[in-house]
Amino acid sequence: MTVLLKSKSIANIIFIYVTYYHYYGVQKIEG
Repeated sequence: MTVLLKSKSIANIIFIYVTYYHYYGVQKIEG
């Protein structure tokens, strides 16, 4: 159970990081 929760946390961190990086990249390209 702990391992599953940990993997979910890691997946969430990766998702947030990728989303933020993509948003920043788009802003940089447009602006």
